[in-house]
Amino acid sequence: MKVVRKNGLEFNVAADHRDDFWRKLETSVWEPQTFTIFDRFLSPDCTYIDIGAWIGPTLLYAAQRAKAAYAFEPDPVAFEELSRNVESNAQAAWRPRIQIYQQAVDHEAGTLRLGSRGGGGDSMTSVLLSNESASWEVEKISLADFFARHDFRSGKVFVKMDIEGGEYQLLPHLRQLFSHPGLVLHLSIHPWILAQSLCHRRWFVGKSLPAKIRRRLLLVDRHLRLLRALPFRYLYHEDGRPITRTTETRRALVSGHFITTLVAAHQPWEAYGNKCE
Repeated sequence: MKVVRKNGLEFNVAADHRDDFWRKLETSVWEPQTFTIFDRFLSPDCTYIDIGAWIGPTLLYAAQRAKAAYAFEPDPVAFEELSRNVESNAQAAWRPRIQIYQQAVDHEAGTLRLGSRGGGGDSMTSVLLSNESASWEVEKISLADFFARHDFRSGKVFVKMDIEGGEYQLLPHLRQLFSHPGLVLHLSIHPWILAQSLCHRRWFVGKSLPAKIRRRLLLVDRHLRLLRALPFRYLYHEDGRPITRTTETRRALVSGHFITTLVAAHQPWEAYGNKCE
């Protein structure tokens, strides 16, 4: 068992083969802004939902900032490690706040196929890689049904979504659900995984100029559809700088660069900044 310390909080993890990763987390090499966002937006009266929890680094931290924490991880290899890491904190006062589910999140219940180039457990499992040799048929749940069952449509809710490209398919279906005024979304976007998935399509294969142009235009279109699907009034970079859809469109078309993380909210950045005791 290893004790991980971050920003005055600590939690236990069971997987000793990831010492290098946990060291990067502690020394702010791995996603330092994510934890800064948690410190700003999470509070003891807020519910935290982790969609794509992997092995639990964000969940085990955020659960100590929120009143309840729910996490979804459909990758069976990652979920096994997530379970061990959560149970390593069985004696912690905040452990009862956590519930974890080996399920994918979608707009409707059923099943879907996920794939991984690394055999699973590496945080890169994606619905866009379902044709890889390492793949699984997994159960999926309706996020709207989950919200209704737990009565999340009132009060503060913070959703962290990191689903390795699945956001392009999922988010257009969540516009009404995410219109809840107390909801904040911390979203990771994966245009490179989307680009890789296009390599299997006839019209986008190759290094010719027409193929490159077609890939660029389709990527820009899918990226902007995702941004337009967000029903939030305010979009921000992780450091609080505003994001405008017009600027993002221009940048994507000209340079092919896409924003990869954002915070979406119904109130301005300055309205947040809760300090947890």
